[in-house]
Amino acid sequence: MSIDALPRTGMALRAGVAVAGAIAAALLGTVPAHAGTDQSSSTAALPPALATVTCGYNGAENQWMTRSNAVARARSWVGKTPYSQGRCYRNVYGDYRTDCSGMVAMAWGLGGYGHDWWTGNLDRVSTPIAAAQLQAGDALLHHDGTSDGSHVALFVRWADSARTRPVVIQETGSAGNTIEGEPTNFNWRNYTPIRYYRIVDDSSGGTLREVYGDSSGWHDGSLNLTTRAYSAVAMAGNSHPQIMAVRNGTLHQIYGDATGWHDGDTGIPLSDSATVSAVKTNGTWPQTMAVDNGVLYQIYGDATGWHKASTGITLPVGAAISAVNTGGTWPQTMAIDNGVLYQIYGDATGWHKASTGIPATTVSAVYRGGVWPTSMTIRGGTIHEVWADSTGWHDGDTGITAEAITAVDMGRAHLDTMAIRNGTLQQIYGDNTGWHTGNTGVHANTVAAANTGGQWPVSITTA
Repeated sequence: MSIDALPRTGMALRAGVAVAGAIAAALLGTVPAHAGTDQSSSTAALPPALATVTCGYNGAENQWMTRSNAVARARSWVGKTPYSQGRCYRNVYGDYRTDCSGMVAMAWGLGGYGHDWWTGNLDRVSTPIAAAQLQAGDALLHHDGTSDGSHVALFVRWADSARTRPVVIQETGSAGNTIEGEPTNFNWRNYTPIRYYRIVDDSSGGTLREVYGDSSGWHDGSLNLTTRAYSAVAMAGNSHPQIMAVRNGTLHQIYGDATGWHDGDTGIPLSDSATVSAVKTNGTWPQTMAVDNGVLYQIYGDATGWHKASTGITLPVGAAISAVNTGGTWPQTMAIDNGVLYQIYGDATGWHKASTGIPATTVSAVYRGGVWPTSMTIRGGTIHEVWADSTGWHDGDTGITAEAITAVDMGRAHLDTMAIRNGTLQQIYGDNTGWHTGNTGVHANTVAAANTGGQWPVSITTA
C-alpha cells in the first residue's frame, strides 16, 4: 500500500468512556485462571503412564529465565539423558522427568516436583504466540490429550532467513535422547508456538533509527546511537520525537533539532533488564515509568535535576509497560504481569494496581479522554484493541499478526499502530470497513512511535 492510499480524514472517537474516576478500580475484574498465571501442576492430572515416577522438588517458584539461559539449560541435557517417561535426571538445574516436557520444564526452571509437568499443563505457564514471534527459549507444543501422541520442543533459532526451518532442542523417543537440530520427527507447522510467561530478553541493543513518511514515501535515517530499551514521546514544537533510552546503565534523554541529534545523560541508574515508557506531562521534560529489578519507578526532571521515585508496585523483570497522561498528577501505566493486562495509577493515597482481566503479552496505550486509557495489545500472536467503559473492560481482535507494536492517536476512530510484522515496520489502522495494513518497507526489530503533528506517525526503531 502506498502512503497516498492511507486514510486522511479523522473519524468520531469511541463514545461511552466517561465514568467517574472514583469507581474505576471497582470495575476492574480479578485475574481469571488462564495461560500465564503462576500455577503448579498436580500429579493427579497426569496420565497413568507419567504417574509412575517421582522426581525431586525444584522449589516453590517458577524461575525468571533469560532466553540464553533457557537454551543453555536445555543443552545441558543434549546427548546425556536417554529418553524415558519413567526416569528422572538431576543436574545443577534440578531433577526432572526425562521426556520432552520434563526437558522444557527444566529449561524454563519450573518449580514443584520434576514429574509434575507435561504437555497437558504447560499452557498454565505459557501464552500462545505467532510463529513469526518465536525467539530462543520459546517452545513448539502439540497436545492431543495423551502422553504418547503429544510433544514439545524448545525453540533455538531459525535455520533460514525465510523462517521456515526451526532449530530446536528436544527430548524425543524417536532419537532416544535429547538432541538439537531441525526436527525430522514432527511437522512444526502443526504445533502451537508458546512463550514461557517468565522469560526475559537478554541484554542486547540496536542502533536507533527515525522512520517517517511524506508524500514521496517512507524514509529511514540512523541516529548513530545504540540502546537496549527506549520509548518515544512527542513534545510541543518539535517534529522529532524525544527518546528516553537506557544507555550504558543510565537513562538518557535524546532529542533532535536542526543541528542534529543530541544525547543527554539523566544520571538515573537503570539495570540492563529495565523497561521504560515515556509520556508528555505538563512539565518541560517527559516523565518516564520504568520497571527496574521488578519494581515500577517514576522518573521525572525539574529545575533541580532528575529524580527516581519508587511506586512500590512490583512487576516481572522485563515487563512490558506503557505510560499515559490522563490529566492527573501522575501518569497511568498499563502493564503486563504474568500474561494479564493491569492498570496502575497513583492518587493521594498512593499507587494502585488493578487487573483488567484481559490476557496479553505486550501493550501500548494512549489516553483519548474519559477515565481509562485505550490499549493495543498482542494476544495469541494477533493485535487486540482493549478499552473500558461503565460495563468493564473489552477486548477486540484485529486479526492482524505482529511481533511488536506501538499505538499512536492520529485522530481516527481507532488507534493507529506501528507494528513489526515479519521483520518490517508496518502501519495498521482501522476504519468503518475494517482493519488495514500498510508496509513501510523498512526493516526493524523494535518500534516506538509518536504523533508529532504530521499526517503519519513518526517511528523510532532499532534494527
